[in-house]
Amino acid sequence: AASPGPDTITFDSSLNGQAILLTNQIEIADTNGVTIDGTAMTSGFAFSGLNVSRIFQNLTGSIATLKGFGFIGGNGTGTNGFNNGGGAIVNNGTMILSRCTFYNNNVSLTGGAIYNDSVLSLTNCTFYGNTASALGGAIANDGTLALTHCTVSGNYGGSAGGGIYNGGVATVANSIVSGNTSPTGADIRNFTIMNYIGTNLVAVLTGN
Repeated sequence: AASPGPDTITFDSSLNGQAILLTNQIEIADTNGVTIDGTAMTSGFAFSGLNVSRIFQNLTGSIATLKGFGFIGGNGTGTNGFNNGGGAIVNNGTMILSRCTFYNNNVSLTGGAIYNDSVLSLTNCTFYGNTASALGGAIANDGTLALTHCTVSGNYGGSAGGGIYNGGVATVANSIVSGNTSPTGADIRNFTIMNYIGTNLVAVLTGN
């Protein structure tokens, strides 16, 4: 976004049910903040990495809000010093995601759908069918993570954390993290600080 101050990009409803197919990741570098809004598309809109690329990287110092999108086929291949992690998204800045779905993303390292080492907030998001060969089938967190009214199910972590791997500070509020698979911590593998608010369904937790 080029104009001064926060920017908003709104996808028109005429794009209902369509997708953007990517062979290289999109990098977000907006320290003033950018909102990308797809909520007008009631039939959905997806970004696909075509199993050859990551979809987004939010760079250090950047502030990004994404609403109402699907993320599929991300494979964690990107630039800026982080490969093989964060199938769909790597967040190094501040990122807010709402009403988003992550399906069939995969990586050879950590964070099948998302790798976060900064500040990430997820609300009304769904993660299903994502895979990491090592840690965090859906999400790998080494920063600050908040999940509110989210569902994380049917994901696989090859070493630990089939749903979520947490090495930072994570808060789970009124969410479902269940039905994931991993040798250690099928649903959550927590090494550091994990907070729970409200009513949550977490089937298998290893760690604190």
